Amino acid sequence: MSGPYNMVTFGDVVTGPGPINAGATIFLPLILTSYQKAYGNIYTTPSDAYQSPFDQFAETLFPTDTPIATLLQQGKLPADPTFTKLFGTGGLLKDTFRASYQGSNYRKALVTNTLTGQDSATGQTIGWVPKRPIALCGGANDPTVFWSFNAPVAQSIFAASGVTASTWNLEDRTSLPAGAVGDAVYAGFQQQKTAAGANATALYHGSLVPPFCNALVRGYFQQVLAAGL
Repeated sequence: MSGPYNMVTFGDVVTGPGPINAGATIFLPLILTSYQKAYGNIYTTPSDAYQSPFDQFAETLFPTDTPIATLLQQGKLPADPTFTKLFGTGGLLKDTFRASYQGSNYRKALVTNTLTGQDSATGQTIGWVPKRPIALCGGANDPTVFWSFNAPVAQSIFAASGVTASTWNLEDRTSLPAGAVGDAVYAGFQQQKTAAGANATALYHGSLVPPFCNALVRGYFQQVLAAGL
């Protein structure tokens, strides 16, 4: 379901040349804090990673029930409605953190937490192979969880281990089930994107994709259960 299965490649892109995914200034404090608490070696102090003033409260900012709009108003997140302002003036993280990324303990933690994928630096296959039926679903234009190096990479690595994973890209009719179901899903998704207009990018990951992927995955596992797999 539009998952970041390949965490290390995600980090290589976002912390490297980019592009930076929508929501990064929310996700990065969650990831960095969790890895720091788990491994204790991501940074010595928050100011090693975060720009001022974000270094003062980044470790305790999330999870929270405070509305994101309130955090923006309070100056606890970079003033950017796309939540992509990670680096540079007014960004969340220091450029020195970015420059030291390749050999960092942060990258090592991403490798450790990659569910399945490849270390883009070494080509090493990492992670987990399913033992039961599995399906992957998302949209190729997702600005929050990039499709290209997540679901398709997971599918290819599963295939190399003899596991077939149904993988549906809502932007590609040929990847969807044949017949009326696939036609309805593809047409419905395109219609919803059109109806969203200028808001389509902002709504893509959290609102537009989920209903259609939920329907596909639910139908798939109904078939799996009926077959006793």
